[in-house]
Amino acid sequence: MTSPAWDEQKLWDTLYASFLRPSRPQARAAFELARDVEAGREAWDATAAREAWEAAAARGLIPWEWVGDPRREFAREPSTWATNSTYWMVFTHAEPTGRAIVQALASDPSGVMRAEHSMVELHGRLVPLLGMAPLAGIVWRARSTTGGRWESSLARGSMRLYRSLQEDLNKATSPTSDDPEQSLRDQVMARIGRAHRGRRHLPEEASTTNRSLFAAVLSIDFCVQMVLAYDAAQRHNLVFTNPVGVRVGYADLANPFAPCADVFMTGYFPQGFYRDDRDNLWGVLVAPTEEP
Repeated sequence: MTSPAWDEQKLWDTLYASFLRPSRPQARAAFELARDVEAGREAWDATAAREAWEAAAARGLIPWEWVGDPRREFAREPSTWATNSTYWMVFTHAEPTGRAIVQALASDPSGVMRAEHSMVELHGRLVPLLGMAPLAGIVWRARSTTGGRWESSLARGSMRLYRSLQEDLNKATSPTSDDPEQSLRDQVMARIGRAHRGRRHLPEEASTTNRSLFAAVLSIDFCVQMVLAYDAAQRHNLVFTNPVGVRVGYADLANPFAPCADVFMTGYFPQGFYRDDRDNLWGVLVAPTEEP
């Protein structure tokens, strides 16, 4: 399978242009919907969120199929995110849990569907490489860009593949290297340096005062580097042994991290793949509640 030629600078520029900035063509209508539902209530509770979700469908802001769709769930907020040795865990609810997520998704249904499709495609392409479990669907959560921790588990979950890619590329391109581990460390440090420089793509107030966004910038850079590393592995006809011992030719598979870049291009954030308390695997996407 022939991979496209990737230009690192163009990819960075494209991803930063849409960094946490969904298009949201229905933002005004979604705001008015939330305001109408909130009118006369002392607090925005689960009942209000459910009514708003149904009202969004009734007003044509979202497809009716979204109401009660078992393939889409919502993180319980505030949520306790537990970890285990393989996957992070997410605690979910079948219906929206607050105003922010209803308003965010109702304002940009086409972007939401593109992000979900890309997240599902990312999972599908990683399965033969990482041996991942089937995907139950997508979990959404809303998060402010002015607070909280913007971190993705994709780097953690893909680190074995990342190390294998870099070590194989080191051998393929520098066969006389005395210390491939040092070469890998050098590349990781260079990646962190690029991410620091990449903060200049953000508004000054975000890049200087909101340290939480730096983790998100690192996630973008990890995505870029994985796209480029996999592309190089394809061009060098390298192979990879997956967790069940099967030898996989990189060139035989589509670049698995291209869909990760596609998610970032929608303005949403791919937080990674998590198990719930029923042991189902979900792709988690985050909707920013304001621009950085």
